[in-house]
Amino acid sequence: MNERDWVDLVVIVASVLSSFGILATIAVYFWQKKDSENSEKKRQKEISISYLNIFTAYAGELKTIVNQLVKLHDLLNRNNNSFVEYLGGHNIHAFILKNTKGRELGNARMFKFDSSSLSYIYSSSASVNVNISEKYQFLYKCSIQINTYIENLILKIHYDNSKENILDYFSTLKLDESINEIDLCVKDFKDYCES
Repeated sequence: MNERDWVDLVVIVASVLSSFGILATIAVYFWQKKDSENSEKKRQKEISISYLNIFTAYAGELKTIVNQLVKLHDLLNRNNNSFVEYLGGHNIHAFILKNTKGRELGNARMFKFDSSSLSYIYSSSASVNVNISEKYQFLYKCSIQINTYIENLILKIHYDNSKENILDYFSTLKLDESINEIDLCVKDFKDYCES
């Protein structure tokens, strides 16, 4: 082998090694990209599950309030010659059904719903994930609506505390529909987190 052949062989070996180096670099790049994507998916899933846990707790509180309103409505329907007395505290609503003699026939008690903290979580979720933000927006709007129902019920009780007036007001509310919408939203959120 002469010197020219050695030079050609060295050039070929260097070219082959360079090609392997380029291929190895490309392979490492795609491996790191896929690993990064998997890590991001895992992080997003963990964030989604955290938001779901908080969401489920708020949805449960809201459903409890709606169920108590349904209970009050049912109590009114079953008891003639009754009226509702309202007692409110710092963070509680108490609707007490009494007969004309003042004897308690039943009650519906509930904690006041904390819409302001839900609003904060909703606004912070907007920067994390649009799907999560939409769920929190629904729940926030629903909480405002239910708080408005309660405030209007309190006004009705103070203005005209007759059974008929309160039952007329309840007939305008869609409480069962609210419960179904909350349940559906929780289910959608769980399905999203599992996907």
